[in-house]
Amino acid sequence: KWAKNTWKELREIISFYHVAKLGNISDVARKLKITQPAVTGHIKRLEAEFGVILFNRKKRPLKLTTEGKAFFSRISPIEGLFDIK
Repeated sequence: KWAKNTWKELREIISFYHVAKLGNISDVARKLKITQPAVTGHIKRLEAEFGVILFNRKKRPLKLTTEGKAFFSRISPIEGLFDIK
């Protein structure tokens, strides 16, 4: 169970990372070869877990909120670990 939950959380973080970089959920879905609702679900689960809104959804491209910027700065080191550029 631990590995399954860890992988799920990692996928959510990777989705968040790419949305933060690209600003477009559909583009991220294509890049990661998953559905747009899956990417949206990943973001919503992270927001629910932390109790914050990570993106301003009223603007296009999507922009990080203050909380989203703080989370991004914490997770951006994974870029080098998983070749997720």
